[in-house]
Amino acid sequence: MTITSAAEFLELAKQSEGTVSEEIRWGEASQEVWLEVIALDPELKTVVLINKRLPFGVLEVLSHDADRRVRYTVATKRKMPLHVMETLSRDSDVLVRSAIAWNGSATRQVLEQMAFDPEKEIAEKARQRLNDGEFR
Repeated sequence: MTITSAAEFLELAKQSEGTVSEEIRWGEASQEVWLEVIALDPELKTVVLINKRLPFGVLEVLSHDADRRVRYTVATKRKMPLHVMETLSRDSDVLVRSAIAWNGSATRQVLEQMAFDPEKEIAEKARQRLNDGEFR
């Protein structure tokens, strides 16, 4: 399914009423449509992030969001550009950095940097994944 407008997505979200429809999870839309959705209803950022086909530009924008819950949700995504992962691995919020350390798509480069994280648990997880070869 292709989502052609912000209004269409807003209607899908309204109809879903707390459940996640296949259209919300798998619907394709342009970066412009997603950014318009976010501009029209900022409360839907985490709903937008449920989508499995978000353009990387949307993840880039949301990786800088003021709300740590939004950044955390971006950090849990398996597909994201390396520079977004690197940015989130240095986030001021420990839960955001932790999500990157546990993210199965974290690269060796990111984990090597995180092995020196000031938060002991994060540094240990990064070192463990490096030692076990668990990186992309």
